[in-house]
Amino acid sequence: MNRKKRIIAGFLSVLMISMFCACSSGGDQSDLSGAVSGNMESSVIADQSTDVASSVGIDSMTESQEKTAVSSRSSTASGGKVSNTIQEKPSSSSSIQTQTDPNKIVPVTLPTDRVKTISQLGYTADTYRAKAVQDASYAGNAGWNVSSLAISPDYTMTVNGVNVPVYCTPVYVATGNCGALQSFAMIDVSDSNLNLSVTIKANGFTFSKAVVQPSSLGVTPSTSGQTITSTIRKYGNYTYLVCDSNGNGSQQHALVLAVRTYVDEDAEIAEYKAKYGANNVTVYDAGTHMVDYIHIKNSNSMIYLRRGSLLVMKHSMDIDSDNDNQNKYESGAASSNGWGMKRYPVMTVNNKNNIQIVGRGTIDGGQLDWHERRGIMASNCDGFTIDGINIVNFPEWGVITYICKNVSIKNVLLFGFKTNSDAFALCNTQNATVTNCFARTGDDMFEVKTLGSGNMGKDVSKNITYTDCVAWGSKARAFGITGEVEQNISDVTFKDCAVIFRDATWDNSRLGSLVIIVEVGSGNVSNVTFENIQVYNDAGRAINISILKSGEANNKIDNIVFRNVSYHASAKSRLCTTKSGNNSVSANFQNVIANSNTITSGNSAAYVLFSGPNSKLTVK
Repeated sequence: MNRKKRIIAGFLSVLMISMFCACSSGGDQSDLSGAVSGNMESSVIADQSTDVASSVGIDSMTESQEKTAVSSRSSTASGGKVSNTIQEKPSSSSSIQTQTDPNKIVPVTLPTDRVKTISQLGYTADTYRAKAVQDASYAGNAGWNVSSLAISPDYTMTVNGVNVPVYCTPVYVATGNCGALQSFAMIDVSDSNLNLSVTIKANGFTFSKAVVQPSSLGVTPSTSGQTITSTIRKYGNYTYLVCDSNGNGSQQHALVLAVRTYVDEDAEIAEYKAKYGANNVTVYDAGTHMVDYIHIKNSNSMIYLRRGSLLVMKHSMDIDSDNDNQNKYESGAASSNGWGMKRYPVMTVNNKNNIQIVGRGTIDGGQLDWHERRGIMASNCDGFTIDGINIVNFPEWGVITYICKNVSIKNVLLFGFKTNSDAFALCNTQNATVTNCFARTGDDMFEVKTLGSGNMGKDVSKNITYTDCVAWGSKARAFGITGEVEQNISDVTFKDCAVIFRDATWDNSRLGSLVIIVEVGSGNVSNVTFENIQVYNDAGRAINISILKSGEANNKIDNIVFRNVSYHASAKSRLCTTKSGNNSVSANFQNVIANSNTITSGNSAAYVLFSGPNSKLTVK
């Protein structure tokens, strides 16, 4: 299904607007991407560009009014410039108002020229949420011609009397094969003001009560009619669920409130410029930016997304089939990443050190076709940080590290539904932490893998910790080792995490909330701990440790510990080996509570399914 056919109904009107833009500015219609000197901050914020294009492409115009496009396409790697990117000037319609008083609550808002009500996008709430219900095909996962972000019709919110905008994006629910609107809001708060009175008013639906998950956050909301109130005293990601009369939380009408530390952006940017050099710090100001992709070419570089910035990834290449996926390419892309991918990821850095992608901005990938681009990818890097950004509707893996060391990912919200839209995939990575992140997406969420490499046996995954992360999955797995184990994986910890819902049941032999699944490769897995984890509702297996290779398997899965884990699940947990080869699974349960019952050595058979030889479970 060709993208041009999908937008042909709007072609003539877009063409007329483009012609008007060219006539009014006197620009050359054939030049859509003139070069800009200096870094992106100077070209966007201070408008010091040396060449301004007179029009934008059709994809840019389908959602917006007449705009002036600023191109920042650099052909060199000098001066810390981020090359091969196109962005538009931020729209003046952005509702951002900078607050410099660190004692005030600062809501994170999105630009109003792009993020509108659902009706302004031409949909009803029902038809908008239904966009998340598609088959696993190129047509089903095709890019959208409208924003995948909208103003939530479900909720309004105040925090300590400050109005906080609530946004939404469509997500998938396996139970009932339906869509839902995932609402979310974001605030930055200083330590001195972390005593928050939250008031949420629901619109258009009824409920008996509300709960906040994870319960470890210690928030018990009150309800009165359509109003939910609660008090928050620490940072984190708070998921509000409305419940029926039996107290069962609904997958519809969920709201996540992200409470993050207040940062003085101007002071922080100045500090980073002093540290890395002004030319190595690229800043996206508040407003809408239409972006092809971002290729980071220098070590000691930073991408800074200010509050209110929205990077909309531009669809640039129709990917309608496996043939398109395999054969359509962009010049220079293969060398920009460690996998040799033929098209640039959304953001990519290869063989560079000390890279940071930070701020409170949002990246919307909903316009991209399935497999058109992978997400944020770092390969062969030492020192890679992501902090505070929001990611929406990427068409394939979201955040990927490959053969990296010293990785820090924290305070990220990630939403999506497309097939293969894994959230956080740490591959062949050592010394990494992922902290305080939330994911509700269309594949595995918090995972560790090892893929093939040119240094087989040495590019292992080791010393990786996920803490204070929340998963909500309707297509695959929540936390664990998933699929590819081409090289060894060891010393991995998942701690103080939670699964809100996980209702994918299309293959319970491969799926689960807390998993070690070996499907590919001959590597071993050892010293993996799942500790202090709550699984509130799993429609399949909560725990699954399985070797599923079709041929001879000699993998060893050893010293896997589940400590202080509680879950409610519809199927037994599972330990599985294969009959072909010398493979084994060994796990240890310490205070594991299944459906309100503590698993013991005497009752483990009632809660755990053992399949194949050499599956060993010890219970303490």
